[in-house]
Amino acid sequence: MRTERVRQNPPTGVALRPGLARRLMVLFRPHRRVLLVASALMAATTAAQLAGPLLIRRAIDVAIPGRSVSGLLACVAGYLLLQVAFLVLDWWKKVRLETMGQDIILELRERIFAHLLDQPLAFFDANPPGKLISRLQSDTDALRQLFAATVVTLVEAVVLLAGMLGVMATISPGLTLVVAAMIPIMGAAAWLVASGGALRFREVRVRAAELSGWIAERIAGIQLVQAYGREEATVAGMERLNRAKFRSSLKAEFYELGLFHGLLSLETLGIGAVLWLGGRWVLGGTLTVGTLVLFIEYLRRLFDPISRVSEQLDVMQRATAAAGRVFDLLDLAPALRDPDRPQPWTRFEREIEFRDVRLSYGRPGEWALAGVSFRMPAGETWAIVGPTGSGKSSLLSLLLRFYDPQSGQVLVDGLDLRTIAQRDLRSKMALVLQDVFLFPGDVLSNILPPGKDRDRAEAAAFVAARLAGAEEFVSRLPAGYRTPLAERGANLSTGERQLLALARALAADPQILLLDEATAAVDPQTEARIQQGLTALLRGRTAIVIAHRLSTVRHADRILVLQQGRIVESGRHEELLERGGVYADLHALQFQTDIDRPPRAAPEGSAS
Repeated sequence: MRTERVRQNPPTGVALRPGLARRLMVLFRPHRRVLLVASALMAATTAAQLAGPLLIRRAIDVAIPGRSVSGLLACVAGYLLLQVAFLVLDWWKKVRLETMGQDIILELRERIFAHLLDQPLAFFDANPPGKLISRLQSDTDALRQLFAATVVTLVEAVVLLAGMLGVMATISPGLTLVVAAMIPIMGAAAWLVASGGALRFREVRVRAAELSGWIAERIAGIQLVQAYGREEATVAGMERLNRAKFRSSLKAEFYELGLFHGLLSLETLGIGAVLWLGGRWVLGGTLTVGTLVLFIEYLRRLFDPISRVSEQLDVMQRATAAAGRVFDLLDLAPALRDPDRPQPWTRFEREIEFRDVRLSYGRPGEWALAGVSFRMPAGETWAIVGPTGSGKSSLLSLLLRFYDPQSGQVLVDGLDLRTIAQRDLRSKMALVLQDVFLFPGDVLSNILPPGKDRDRAEAAAFVAARLAGAEEFVSRLPAGYRTPLAERGANLSTGERQLLALARALAADPQILLLDEATAAVDPQTEARIQQGLTALLRGRTAIVIAHRLSTVRHADRILVLQQGRIVESGRHEELLERGGVYADLHALQFQTDIDRPPRAAPEGSAS
């Protein structure tokens, strides 16, 4: 089966892929008003930065030589007001842009998450959860920085640079040429800081990801680490990765600090050159002291936008690479699509049918199912048995349309599943797995059925818990149904999690029930309790039960025996035993295993 893998290419530069810039601009469209306000604020803050040195020049060249206290006071007051206005307007601009960036990312994350939920299981087989979470969190956060700061910072830096050069050129073209000659050198140094630092800090991020993954895996498997005495080896492995990250971080920081201080030395050299040349012109009477101060002040401010540009280049590299990965993900059409005009299917009434179904998970020459055909009437309970890897779970995956077969058809009531909307199809079914997954939250939230108002949902959940046999243990929990669950329900036993899963399925009131090894991982006493819950769950429903323990399926209406993706036997428990085939061999093997297993001590007072 064809699967899609999210592109993992690292960024190599700031160049945008064709069409990427246009798609990024589309994200700004709903926020045009904010951009207009931000542009006006940017123009105002740029004007304030340009006007400040002009007031200093006037104070030095006019007010002080003219001994005008009022003129000097006006210059000082104007300068202070400009700085206050700059701080207020700049704060307002950044708040508006950050709000816009957060809004864009909020919408984008919701789009990505909804798109992920539409992908088939084959997509998740090819893309580990960690990488998808990275798309949803890290990549979108990189885009937030692009939207909230980088673009405006770059534009603002260019406008400020052009404004400064324009003002300086009207006052002293000669000194302006000296300053302009330094700009390419400063730009090249800024580029070196950004590009070289980006490569080195990218290595730091890779090392950090390796270290985080190592720590997370070892903490998740702490029981095995301690059970096999691998603490020292685990610490040694962590130390090796930690030192590798330390060396990468040290090299990156040394590189950036070295070039950044080189950039600062250029500022010092530039000011020295302007002071030397401009000072001589002041001594010669062709330049005023105020103009010389203005140039020095502008030159000092000139390095600020250039250094900001160098800081934002790495952000741009990461953001454009992140944007490419995000749009690759959004452009990925689900391999399993609903038809344009789905067939209406309101209730399961007649039968489930598999017609010569063949399914492969993409491994050449290997079929999970190879020509499976059967017809199952509504209202019956069928069991699927067979060795590991025989294709049992694949039947359920096809029926839920997690996958589509390469050939053949799966039908319900005569309708091909590919003609029914997936939501309509799955709303008639409930799935209970051996490895129960419980969501974060409390006990009640894990039972509540979807699509009902809160009061009706809670009433259905309470009834389902009682019928499934979960109410007894829930009543013993510290807060009953409001007891918070640990990750994956780790504060409950295996049997308790299984009873909750049965209650969840019962609360959904399914017409078709799918059980995949629902009692395989529990002890006989817990299995007996779960069987009581299953009795309530199966009553009046169509059910397909996958089981390794043949004792749990002996009362099924029909048993299908799978081997290497094919149905090799079919019939009731007694019929299959009489045939002496694969099922009888499996039964004999389990019976012998049960005899060889030491008997469990019966609880005191129990019937023998």
